[in-house]
Amino acid sequence: MREGAATLPGEDARHEAEQLLLHVLGVDRAWLFAHATDPVDDDARQRFALLLQRRAQGHPLAYLTGRRGFWT
Repeated sequence: MREGAATLPGEDARHEAEQLLLHVLGVDRAWLFAHATDPVDDDARQRFALLLQRRAQGHPLAYLTGRRGFWT
C-alpha cells in the first residue's frame, strides 16, 4: 500500500491508496490491519495498480470504487 500511495499526488494519498486496496480485496479496514502481512494475489495486485494509475490520472476516487464518503 505504501508503494501505491507514493504514486498518488496530494496529502490524502495514503488514505486513497488504502480505500482502493480495500475495494480491490473486498474487505474492511479491520481485516486489512489484521492481515497486513498476508500476500496479495497477482490478480488483485494488477487491479490495484490499474486503479492507482487511473486515480493518478485524476479519476475521482468515488468513481473508481463506486462509493462516496459520508462527509463529501
